[in-house]
Amino acid sequence: MISNLARLAIVMVTTCSASAATAQAFDAIVVRFRPPYGVCAGVCPNFETEILAEGYVRTRSFSSEQVYYFDAKPRDLQRFAELMEELRPSEDRKIDEACERATLEGGSPDPLSWPRGDDIEVRWYTPTGFIRLTACAGDEQLRTTLQDALRALGADPYSGAQAREDL
Repeated sequence: MISNLARLAIVMVTTCSASAATAQAFDAIVVRFRPPYGVCAGVCPNFETEILAEGYVRTRSFSSEQVYYFDAKPRDLQRFAELMEELRPSEDRKIDEACERATLEGGSPDPLSWPRGDDIEVRWYTPTGFIRLTACAGDEQLRTTLQDALRALGADPYSGAQAREDL
C-alpha cells in the first residue's frame, strides 16, 4: 500500500515534469506585429518580441528604435508557453495569402492601407529549426490570442515592453 506522502511525491513529480515539458517545448519564440497602415493615428503595434525558454524577454520597437528587456516570472512564462503551444502549427502556415485593404467612405481603397499577409508573424525556434505562422493584421482572433499571451507573460500587448504593475 502506497502512503499518502508517496502519492503526493508521484503527483508532484508528474506535474513538474509536465510543466517543464511545456515550458521547454521551444528554445525561443518571436512575435512580431506590424501595422497595415503607412501612417499611425493611434495605437499601432509595431514591434518584435523574442522570448527565450529561460524567460528572458527582448523587444525591439520599430517605431521608436527602442529596445526593452525584462525577465518573465516562471509562472507567467509557463502560462505564455501554454497559450503559444495552442497556436503552434505542425509546419509553416500562412493564415492569409492576401489581405483586404481598408476602404474610404465612397468604397475606394484607402491609399494609406497596405496590409500584408505577414503583418503578424510568430516563429517557434527549436533545436531542429523553426516553424512560422503568419497572418494579416486584421486577423482579430490571432491578434487577440497573441495579445492575451503577451499579457500572461507580463508584457504590454501594444508595445511588447514589460507591463507596468502599478497601473
